[in-house]
Amino acid sequence: MTSVLSLRIKYIVMKKIVLSVLILTFFILTSYAQQDSLKIEDVDNVSLEDLLNMTVTVASQKGSTLRETPGIVTVITEEEIKTSGARDFVDVMRLVPGMDFGSDVGDQVGMFVRGNWANEGKVLIMQDGIALNENSYGTVYLTDYILVANIKRIELIRGPGSAMYGGLAGLAVINIITKSGEDLKGGNVTATYGMSNGSTLRNNLQVALGTKTKSGIELDLGANMNQSKFSNNMVNDVATGPINYRDSSSIKNYSVSVHAGYKGLNLRGFQSSYYTQRVDNTKQSIYNTRNNIQLDYELKIGKKFSIRPKLLWQNQAPWNYSDPDHSQEVYNTINNRYTGSLVLNYDINDNVSVLGGAEYFDDNSKMQFPGEVGALFVNGKDKLHYTNFAAFVQGTLTTKIVNLTVGARYNKHSAFNDAFVPRIALTKTIKNFHFKALYSSAFKAPVLENIDYNDSIKPENISTTEFETGYKLSSKMWVTVNVFDQTIKNPIVYYSDAAGSSISSSYQNFNRASTQGLELEYRYKAKKAFATATYSYYQNKKTDVAYFIIPGKSSLLRGAPAHKVTLNGSVTIVKNFSVSPTVVFYSPKYNYNQDTLGNITYNKYGSNLLMHLYFKYDNLLLKGLDVGFGVYNILEQNLFYVNAYSYNVKSLPYTGREYLIKASYTF
Repeated sequence: MTSVLSLRIKYIVMKKIVLSVLILTFFILTSYAQQDSLKIEDVDNVSLEDLLNMTVTVASQKGSTLRETPGIVTVITEEEIKTSGARDFVDVMRLVPGMDFGSDVGDQVGMFVRGNWANEGKVLIMQDGIALNENSYGTVYLTDYILVANIKRIELIRGPGSAMYGGLAGLAVINIITKSGEDLKGGNVTATYGMSNGSTLRNNLQVALGTKTKSGIELDLGANMNQSKFSNNMVNDVATGPINYRDSSSIKNYSVSVHAGYKGLNLRGFQSSYYTQRVDNTKQSIYNTRNNIQLDYELKIGKKFSIRPKLLWQNQAPWNYSDPDHSQEVYNTINNRYTGSLVLNYDINDNVSVLGGAEYFDDNSKMQFPGEVGALFVNGKDKLHYTNFAAFVQGTLTTKIVNLTVGARYNKHSAFNDAFVPRIALTKTIKNFHFKALYSSAFKAPVLENIDYNDSIKPENISTTEFETGYKLSSKMWVTVNVFDQTIKNPIVYYSDAAGSSISSSYQNFNRASTQGLELEYRYKAKKAFATATYSYYQNKKTDVAYFIIPGKSSLLRGAPAHKVTLNGSVTIVKNFSVSPTVVFYSPKYNYNQDTLGNITYNKYGSNLLMHLYFKYDNLLLKGLDVGFGVYNILEQNLFYVNAYSYNVKSLPYTGREYLIKASYTF
């Protein structure tokens, strides 16, 4: 007993020592970095002033600065991603206030936005303006699916973007902008290897090639190859008993993207294949393939008027899976979406501009094995087909007192009534101070499988009110705070309940899901170092979704921690050598689980403190060769991606302590 107590005390002391070291690295070194006595090289070539004046388009499709764009926007630069040692897209998004992750079916990871479960088609994730969401359920695969070596920057809206982007943009919009041929002017190869618990956890290779000729032709190509595991831990599941993720789980991801551009004309192609092996009681294999071809052209007529037509073909095989012995395809569909859009922009004068356009898409899904049992859609057919037309308009007025943005979108889906969603934004920068007052509505028509599971499903509507204020404390420091109130009416919720030996699954409308809260962000950026600290908080307002509520914890929703604190930054100690700590604190999470007999158990997942430390050496031995080494989850926290909604979805364990090496060569 004494030895156990002694070990426990030593663990607590060591935990506090490690935390202290990381926090000191974060704050003290960034402070010392300002002193000329330390010969520290540039860590991030984007200054704070550059960042605040950066033109972003994600909030309105028309460029404006970060402080005046009509949305609560976060911009994450290439250097911030590189120096943080982020392993994938989830690592990057974990540092954004209001964003978190939970488990979904098939051991997949989904996203929370401000406490609300958003993986049912409520977040639009784009890569170079093309949606990564699949069209059956509206979801995006996240676990080791979006790799980060070729990202130029990420622009993100916390809040609705439906007025500009349509139904999938109900709670957030994320646009991942990759490096173009002009950015690359050569190539880059990045290899990553991660090990945990004595075995390989991940290894991936990313390649990017690109150029821009003197005649203006731009060409670039990117390729990703990844093999990894969901986790390396052993967990006990209430339904199946022990699950060994280390020896059972598997992820394989391959993708290729190409782009050719010339004088406003752009042709993009993308192909990906994503394969996972489930480790729960079903032992099923899930795979997804995706093919995109997009052609768009920006025609400028004079200095004030532009026209941008776009054609997009999306071919997908999402969430297809086989039975335990892989002898039969249990679910196999092929989706095709054909989209055409036209956007017009007219700058009437320096203070007034108008943007408008229209979009039409044709959705169809076909079951590939209509002759087999269970291989028809719920409507009894092997095909689903819907169309959607939308028109949108936005006007911007700039005055000395305030900038006014007013917009709206009209939506007509072939299976539902018409919808109209407005937005209004008041923004202004006054010297070092800025403010934003925003109101937005969002409309989401049910996607293919929502309708397939429940032909009486209704659209959902989202309304969000936000206020933000910020102040530039100095040429190197900036702080912002925002408060929000968001309500989803008729939320579309997936449920899967065990009853005896069977499992029933469907989609259902509830009355309301609603949260409110606040988010704070502090940024320090200099030529010698950068640091970011955030705090985010949400509370349940009037949610009545039975699958989301925690009895006895009325202020919380399942799976989402009420409080999150993040600290991350980077300092170059000596020439070319940087140290980058990351700390993420989560308050407790709660959920319910249900076994195969229908017994429901209540679970609390305690507070967690994630700590990572990444070291990076640039131009090691030869110019262009950068090598990094990182230690992740240093304290081996027992963190889980907690299931957000369904009794029959288990929580997914986060990785244990991981040692990772990354090498990148730019030529």
